[in-house]
Amino acid sequence: MAGRQSQAGSVLCGLGIAAALGSLFLSGELTTATGVTIGFLLVAGAGFVLAIMRPATTKAAAVQAGEEDETLRAALADVEAERDSLQQFRQELEAELERRAHQLDERESQLANRLIAFQEWLEYPQPEDNSEAESTTATFVGPELEIKDRRVLELLEAETKFVYERIRDGRYREDGQLKIDAIRDDTLDLIQRVARIYKPDCDNPLLETSVEKLLRAGSRICLHLLVVLERLPLDLHEENFSTLHEYVRKAVKAYDVYSAASPYLGYASKALYAGRLAMGANPLTLGITWALGELGRRGIKAAGQKFVDQQSVALLGDLVRVVGFEVAGIYGGDFRHRDPNWVYGSELTDLMSRFPVSRQNLAHALRETGGLTFRNEYDRVFLYRCLSTHRSAGPPKTTHEFLPPDTRQEIARKLESFFRNFVHGKTEKAITEWRTGVETRLGLRLRIETPSTSNLTPPSAASQDATAAITSLIAFATAVKGRELGDLAPATLAPKTSVVAGSSTVSAVLRNAADAPPQFFEGADIDPGSNLLDAYLADLIRLAVRSEPLDVQPDDLVLETAVWLGSEAAKIRKQLDAEYSDFARDLLPEDAPTQKVSAAAARALLGELLPGESARFAYPDVRLPDVATGAPTSAGKVSLPKLARDEKLWLVGTDQRLLLIAESLPQALATSPLNGLSATKGDGLVVSECNLIGGQWTLPGEENSFPLDLTIAGGMMTRFDTWFRPLLNTVSKSVK
Repeated sequence: MAGRQSQAGSVLCGLGIAAALGSLFLSGELTTATGVTIGFLLVAGAGFVLAIMRPATTKAAAVQAGEEDETLRAALADVEAERDSLQQFRQELEAELERRAHQLDERESQLANRLIAFQEWLEYPQPEDNSEAESTTATFVGPELEIKDRRVLELLEAETKFVYERIRDGRYREDGQLKIDAIRDDTLDLIQRVARIYKPDCDNPLLETSVEKLLRAGSRICLHLLVVLERLPLDLHEENFSTLHEYVRKAVKAYDVYSAASPYLGYASKALYAGRLAMGANPLTLGITWALGELGRRGIKAAGQKFVDQQSVALLGDLVRVVGFEVAGIYGGDFRHRDPNWVYGSELTDLMSRFPVSRQNLAHALRETGGLTFRNEYDRVFLYRCLSTHRSAGPPKTTHEFLPPDTRQEIARKLESFFRNFVHGKTEKAITEWRTGVETRLGLRLRIETPSTSNLTPPSAASQDATAAITSLIAFATAVKGRELGDLAPATLAPKTSVVAGSSTVSAVLRNAADAPPQFFEGADIDPGSNLLDAYLADLIRLAVRSEPLDVQPDDLVLETAVWLGSEAAKIRKQLDAEYSDFARDLLPEDAPTQKVSAAAARALLGELLPGESARFAYPDVRLPDVATGAPTSAGKVSLPKLARDEKLWLVGTDQRLLLIAESLPQALATSPLNGLSATKGDGLVVSECNLIGGQWTLPGEENSFPLDLTIAGGMMTRFDTWFRPLLNTVSKSVK
């Protein structure tokens, strides 16, 4: 610092001298020589000054350059630090992105698996919340769909026999090789025939079905086939198709005749899963897994060859039904759940969900479910899960619309038995809620008791039952049969009920009904154990059959009412048939050749009788030659409805016309006025015969008439003139 101050002082001194000399020269006080001398001195002084200043400037520049270098190095160091920091951030960011990407991959895989699970769950029926059960609208299943379902089952039975015979005849094997093409063609043909039952107008149903439905059906078929193959002994499910076919072929050869093997081909003949559960597996640990369906391998390997053959033959029916049921499910709506086994299984889960669960009742419920044969194995898994989680599977609310009364009663008896034997923690509220739901769905009354039920019916309850029964009979006569209330009398309305309740009670209810007549028929809410029930049902059957108009035959309504009240459907059918036969007998005169008219013929006769028309005679065993292709007449052939070859025909005569009745038809096959008839004796020796020729027969709903040639069998060891006297008298009076 001191050096820099000394240099600065020297420079200032030199500059001061130079400035003084310059001022003297300018003032003229110096001469030229002197000026030259002075100029030289100025130049020398300037050089001296420059010489003095140069070292200082260079040193300052060096100092400045050093400072700049330090600044640059510091800046470079900062940049390097920033770069290292940025590099570290980038690495951390890459690591984080990679971790996130891995998480996304895992999430995508989880979502894909969950989607697969969701797709699988779509195969299960949706459980219904009991609180929402009342608000759910039921879907009506019409009689046409019921008929189609029965046709599918008949077709599958016939197809099973067809496949059985083709395997027996070696149609699926050629030169020791399995003919896959033949199996494929028969499978496609079966699919087409089942589909056309529900879609008769489709030329190729498979091409008119969505891919989703086909793929889902394929998935279900694969699962069901695995279960079917799992049933086979000796681990046959691990063999290839050719070996499997050989086992089945040998089994078919062993049984040879279809009728011998048919007991093992039936849809409801196996209780496999019940047997598997009995082998010692703990059902409590299997409720939510498929493991229950995989039981049975142990113990079966020791079976004999006969059992192997039985199961191999049964495989045929299973394979045909698996394919047929899935096709019916595609084209026939909810076919898999219009099944008695599904109804019972779902009702069982509903019962279990309403009462406490114990090891015993859960084990029995799982065993019951395992013993059922379902149309789809997803249903079994679903019911297992519902039982294990104490939830209801949501039984169908329209069971009474698609199952016949006998089947519904069988389901009800099973539920009653399970309720009595295995359900505990019974409270009046829980029993009432469960019972109400079951009775509404099945359309019948359960025979169970609540804790408050008494064995003795109080007098007030008996009086209420009598009033309800009589009111119900009045509603049936007026609302169903269309009778006028004033035409009803105790003797004709309720003869049996009058005996139990008293004729005065019937008269009193009739008088009260005049002020407020019932508008709709409802079955009387009579206790199943009441003595009044049988009398009420007998009077209801009598009204249905004998009360005019006779062509109104509400048999189904009577049957449903009786089933609802707990009566056996078979018993009520027998009572209806007996009432029809008895009424037809009462209508025939005493000199009629026979007064034993079958129930089917009596129904048709009563439905055909006009007001004021009287029956004169009835002859069974009437023959129409070749009824399947046409009936020969004196004028050629006429097309009649196709009848079975063993169809039983009746000839009934009234005071106005002749009726040709087929027992399989609800109305007369043909009718003819008493015109243009002739009768001759046939060729029968032991049994006399009568040939009835001519007439003016017409089919229902048609106007064109035609003659018919009928052969009528006579009575055993009875004279021709005696047996056929009513018919001969009618013919003799006919207009030629």
